[in-house]
Amino acid sequence: MRIGIIGAGNVAQALGGQWARAGHEVVFGGLAAARLLEATTAFVLGLWFAGRDAQAVFPPLVHAGGRD
Repeated sequence: MRIGIIGAGNVAQALGGQWARAGHEVVFGGLAAARLLEATTAFVLGLWFAGRDAQAVFPPLVHAGGRD
């Protein structure tokens, strides 16, 4: 599964790490470049990927409510 996480704080890193270890592709997005770098270098095995905009990797998300 491809998982996009907005933000790279402690909770995002903990969840993203567990999902990556379970075999999922994890992408972090956000504005705090230093925090994104910290999150992505935490696992040297290349399980995590960083991006400022998750839509650069994933197709546009559809709002569950059906409205823009």
